[in-house]
Amino acid sequence: MKLAYYGTSVAVFGSKRSNHGNYQGQLDSGPVSAQSGFSDSNQFQSVLFSGNSTQLGMHTVTMTNMDDQFLGIDFVSRSLKCYLRS
Repeated sequence: MKLAYYGTSVAVFGSKRSNHGNYQGQLDSGPVSAQSGFSDSNQFQSVLFSGNSTQLGMHTVTMTNMDDQFLGIDFVSRSLKCYLRS
């Protein structure tokens, strides 16, 4: 899954279960984060991946399923960091 968004940070939420496998998350062309979606007990709306950028603008988050198992994504949340000048 690739998702383009405008902001500074992103978090991908989903489920972890016994039939879920390994996956990777990446923000833009940054480092790849290898993770496991496996859990003995069902976990829902867990943070599967999060990333931050120092620059406000367009970014792409990529989630890659590495196994022949499920990767359950529920929703994606992005943030804008704004600074006020006095």
